[in-house]
Amino acid sequence: MLKVLLVSRRTAEARVLRDELEANPRYLVDFEETAESAIEKITAGKVDYAIFNFDTFDYPQLKIVKDILELRRLQQVLVLAQDINTWAAHEAYQLKGMVIFHKAGLNMDQDLVGLFGRFLGAGEGRQAQRKAKRHPTIQKALIENLSLGRSFTARLSNLSEGGVSIVAATGSMAPGDVVKLTVELDKLGRTRIISGVVKWVSSSPRNKMAGIQFVKRQDVKKSA
Repeated sequence: MLKVLLVSRRTAEARVLRDELEANPRYLVDFEETAESAIEKITAGKVDYAIFNFDTFDYPQLKIVKDILELRRLQQVLVLAQDINTWAAHEAYQLKGMVIFHKAGLNMDQDLVGLFGRFLGAGEGRQAQRKAKRHPTIQKALIENLSLGRSFTARLSNLSEGGVSIVAATGSMAPGDVVKLTVELDKLGRTRIISGVVKWVSSSPRNKMAGIQFVKRQDVKKSA
């Protein structure tokens, strides 16, 4: 069983997160309202993962997370924030063991819980992801980077039920960024919006490539 510590003010949003996590038998969920009490619990070695639900992520919040990571007691720290300082986030992306989710545009009781499942190990994991059949495609999609609040167009490739590789001439992405893909399904005459997380990024002089893992497995046979 994974011991998960949710650190947040007592809000309706925090209650939704806690209820959804507690509904999964894989998680033993604890709750703290302050960083100080959270650090005490983490120092005592009673936590595997910590989830910080911030209104704002700036340098004071970055310092809190840095201090916790330096304890070397956690497998990973997940940060939720509504308002994110770009420079603080850029520095945070360099930290091993930390991922930031931008709450804007995410469905609190669906997208976020699905993302937690991926990072906390409740999903089917990387091995299942690699076994998914890949479908070659040259479709284009609108990519919304919710972590940065920016959008760009990219070409899809190696589409599978669990994720997709994309190629783009522009656009900023980093591992851990939360994205939404708007994909036109030519054969069905409609669009599909898919949530995902950037797992890897590679750049060349002409293009940028990235691998995106879907929050939920998709039926992509009709999209390829």
